[in-house]
Amino acid sequence: MEPPFITSITQKGRRSLISLYPSVTKRSRAGRSLAATFLVFMFASGAGASVLAVGGANAQNVPGQAQAAYPLTGSGNQTIQNYNYYYWPIDVTTTSYAVYATQSNVSVAAAFMSAAQFAAFSGGTAPISDSLTQRNGTSTLDGLLVPSGSYYFTVCACMGSAQVAYYYAANLTLTVTNDTMNVGEFITLPSMQGTTAYYQIPLHLETLGSTSKLSLFGISNQTVTYSVYDFSTGTTLFTSPAVTTTNANGTAPSAQNFSPYYNLTLPVGQYALRIVNDHAASAYVYVGYSLNPAHTDPYLFFAAPAAAQPTGIASFGLYNDSGVVRPYTIDAPGVVGYANITSLDATDLNATQFNLPPSSSGVQLNSIVQVNNTDGSQYSYWSQNVVQFIGQSGGTYYGFVDNVWNMTGDGAGLSNSTIRSNDGGTVQSYTSNGATSTLYYAFYPGGNNLFAYRFPLSFAVAMNVTVVKGQGLYIGFAEELLQNGSLVQGPQKFWYDKAFIADPNILSAAFHTSGSDYTPAGANSRQGLFYDTEFVFGGDSSGSMSSFNKLNGQLGLYYLDPATLAATLFPSYYSFGQDTAENTPNVHVAFLGTATVQVSAGSADYSYLGAPSTATTSVTFPGGRTSTLGQSTSGSSPPVGAGLAYVAIPVVIVVALAALFIGMRMRRKGLPPPPPPGF
Repeated sequence: MEPPFITSITQKGRRSLISLYPSVTKRSRAGRSLAATFLVFMFASGAGASVLAVGGANAQNVPGQAQAAYPLTGSGNQTIQNYNYYYWPIDVTTTSYAVYATQSNVSVAAAFMSAAQFAAFSGGTAPISDSLTQRNGTSTLDGLLVPSGSYYFTVCACMGSAQVAYYYAANLTLTVTNDTMNVGEFITLPSMQGTTAYYQIPLHLETLGSTSKLSLFGISNQTVTYSVYDFSTGTTLFTSPAVTTTNANGTAPSAQNFSPYYNLTLPVGQYALRIVNDHAASAYVYVGYSLNPAHTDPYLFFAAPAAAQPTGIASFGLYNDSGVVRPYTIDAPGVVGYANITSLDATDLNATQFNLPPSSSGVQLNSIVQVNNTDGSQYSYWSQNVVQFIGQSGGTYYGFVDNVWNMTGDGAGLSNSTIRSNDGGTVQSYTSNGATSTLYYAFYPGGNNLFAYRFPLSFAVAMNVTVVKGQGLYIGFAEELLQNGSLVQGPQKFWYDKAFIADPNILSAAFHTSGSDYTPAGANSRQGLFYDTEFVFGGDSSGSMSSFNKLNGQLGLYYLDPATLAATLFPSYYSFGQDTAENTPNVHVAFLGTATVQVSAGSADYSYLGAPSTATTSVTFPGGRTSTLGQSTSGSSPPVGAGLAYVAIPVVIVVALAALFIGMRMRRKGLPPPPPPGF
C-alpha cells in the first residue's frame, strides 16, 4: 500500500542566527484555519501484512502538509530474534521528511541512522543510541529532516524475540513552494551548545488584539527545542522537549490520530518563537506556524487615541456588546456607499509634500475581494472606488479614481498581462521610502472626467465582482449622481471601469467582510490588513491628511444581498476605517441608527457605533428614489490580451525590527491636476 504523506513544505526564505536581543525578521501571515494533519497508524491483527496509513484523503493545506501521495518506502511484519537486529537500507535523493513507526509484542529499539553511524553500530563499535534519532518501546514513532544520502532504518530486539509491525518512509520529497496561507521556512542553526543563544522568530502582531490559537510544526535533522516567549510578561509560555518532529513523543498511537503540531492558546500579548540547537553540529530545520485570532482589533494600529484616521462609516465584521467582541462574516457580490453632502471645504495638510492641490480631500469606498480557487488557494484583492474633491479659484470639482491591490502577502503584485481593462486602467508602481515596492492597478480618468459640483451633492458609488469560470473575475466600479445642486432627472448608474483579473482556477469570489482574521502579511509587515468594508473621508491621495474647514452631510454603507442584489444593512458599524492611509483629524460622526451617519467638521470620535436599530433593507435616496447600483455588471469574456493570473506570493527575508503601525496602510496615487478655471 502507498499511503499519502507529507510531500510539500512551504519555503519562505532563510534567516541567520539570532542571539539574545536580535534584529527581528518579519514574515507572512499564516492561514486562517490550520486543519490537523493526521498520522493514523492501523496495525492489522492476525496473518498478513500490517498496514500503517499516513495522512488522509481529507487532509488540508497547512504548513508542511502533503498535497499529494508519495510511495511508501517500506512496511510489513518482521520477526526479530532476541539480541538481533533487522535493518532496511534507504537511499535519499533529495532533502526529505523521514518518518518511522513500530509496534511490537516486546520492547524494541528503533533507530534512523546515517551510513557512518550504521557502520559503527554493525561493526560493534557504537551502540544503537548513536543514531540520528532512536526510540524504545512496544510502540515507537519519530521523524526527522534528512538531506540526500544513504541511511538505515534499524530495529533491535533486546528484550526477547519480537514480532514487529513496522513502517518507514524517507523519500518524502519536500517540494519547496511559496504559500500565501502559511508561515514557513528552512533555517540552518549553528551550534548553540554551551551558550544562551537562540534563534528567534517574532510572531505577527495580531496577538496584541485578542487571544490567539497558535499551531506550530517543526522538523529537523537533529533534536532542537522550541519555546514561545511572551515579551509582554517577560516569561516563557511553552518549551518543548528536544525533538526532531514537533509533538512526537516517541509512541505510535495505535488506531488513533496523531497531529504533529503544538497547539497553544496565547493570551493577548507580543510573542516570539525561539529555537535552540544544543548540539556541536549545525541543525537543519523546517518550521511553520499558523495563528488564528479570536477576533480582529480595529484599534490595533492606533498610535494614540487622537491620531488621525479615515473617518465615516465602516463594518469590521464585529459586534461589540459592552466590551464583549464577537466576529461575523459577510461575503457579498458587491458593496455600496451613499453620500449626501451639503457643505465641504478642506485643506490637504500634505499637499506640498505629495504635490497635491491644496484644497482637496476624498471619500473612499474600500473593500477586499477574497478569491477561492479550485486548488484550495485564496487571494485577497483590496479594491477602492474613490471620489476626490478639488477646490480652486475657478470652482469646485469632483472626479473618480479606482485602485486594485494584491494583498496576498509580501511580494504580491499585479501586471498588465494579468489585470486588464478596456476602459484604460493600467498597472502602476507604488514607491515607498524611495524604493518601488508594489505594482497595483489604477484607473485615472484624467481632466475630461472632472466635474463641477454644487451643494447639495448626493451620489452613490459601488463595486461588484463577477466570476467567469475558467477565466477569472471582473471587479466593477460605478457611480450614480443623484443630486448636484438640484435633483438629477432620471439618474443612471455609470460603470466607469471594469477590471479583469485572469485566474483560470477560480471557484468563487466575494467582497469579504470579517472580524475573524486579517489578510496574509508578508516579510515587510508584521500584520495584515483588515477585512473591513469602509466608506470614509480622508486626504486626496498618497496617504495624505485633510483637515475639514467645513463639512456637513450623511454617509451610508451597504452590501448587496447575494440572492436579491438588494442593498442591505451591515449587522454593525464603526465610525472609522483602517485599511487606507488617507485620513483626517477632525471629522465628527453621529450614528443615525440605521446604516447612515451624520458627518461634520469637529472633534473626532473613533468608536463602535452599534447595530442598526431597524431590520429594514430598503435604501431611499434623495427624491425618494432607489439607486440601481445593486444591479450586477455583466462580463462573459475577459478583455483582449488578458493572460494567466500572476499573483506574487510571500517570501521571507531578513529585515530589522521596526515599529510600523502607521505605515502599513496603502497609499493611492492622486488625480491629475484639475482643469483650468471655467471648465
